[in-house]
Amino acid sequence: MNFIKYLLIESHKHKRRHNNIIFLAVIILEILFVYANYGNDRGLKEGWMALFYSLPIMNTLFFPIMLSTFAGRLMDIEHKGHMFDSLYTFISPIKLFFTKTVYGIISIIFFVIAQCFAIIILAKSLQFPLDFPAYYMVYYGFATALSCILLFLLHLILAFTYRNQAVTISIGLIGSFAGLFLAYLPTTFLQEILPWSGFINSAFIDLDWNRDTRKITWLLSDLRIKPFFYSIFGLILLLSIAIYIIQKSGSEEKALKKKSIAVNNKISIHKMPIEFLKLKGSPAWFGFFIIPTLSAIIG
Repeated sequence: MNFIKYLLIESHKHKRRHNNIIFLAVIILEILFVYANYGNDRGLKEGWMALFYSLPIMNTLFFPIMLSTFAGRLMDIEHKGHMFDSLYTFISPIKLFFTKTVYGIISIIFFVIAQCFAIIILAKSLQFPLDFPAYYMVYYGFATALSCILLFLLHLILAFTYRNQAVTISIGLIGSFAGLFLAYLPTTFLQEILPWSGFINSAFIDLDWNRDTRKITWLLSDLRIKPFFYSIFGLILLLSIAIYIIQKSGSEEKALKKKSIAVNNKISIHKMPIEFLKLKGSPAWFGFFIIPTLSAIIG
């Protein structure tokens, strides 16, 4: 009963932060992309296959950024003004983290359901046939939700650990490009275990382009179950890491360490420019090395 009360409090915290606009913006953006690609192909017989081929690629590009931003906003409200020091007086760190986790999972489930309805409406507006088996939509929804929850939990741990939410968003941006680059490479073990490639790994539509006739053919492949096991294992691993990090990073211990450092150490002024100090602990620098490296591999 207390957990439901904590969940209601969490929902009230974000009532006026309009986090759902992030999900709505991504759905609208994907609809615009689909119209840009297939707006002139109304009534396409294999239109539903074209949608299910394009959506995992777009999800790989947009969802990591969306989920890292969402996780950052959930934790940013607590980091501001050192609210963790006050909150821990009536709720434990683990309960607070898992309350935010459940709140995020509920939001993700509603988002995936909304996206599935958007797919149906989009197919009807483009006059694509909807005579495919219903379990394809169920499989897509379940695979998308599972990959989203895995990414959300990863970024929520980062947002909990680092006060600067640029860390979480930077890793989401890098992971988005890494997953997109790996999507156009032959399937490897790295692609199968990388959280940002989960949308591509669960795709069940392949594309064949005939160079002579310049025609595109969409091919229906077998539904893949193995990505689910990787995602479930990743969830268990991340939950274990989250519990370990939360137990090792108590707010009281951090406050005592900061006080002892402030008393014992003298104030020193850095000679580095302020902008360099802001980016000193950010993983955004890795993007300058990872993205060119992946581009060189693809080339």
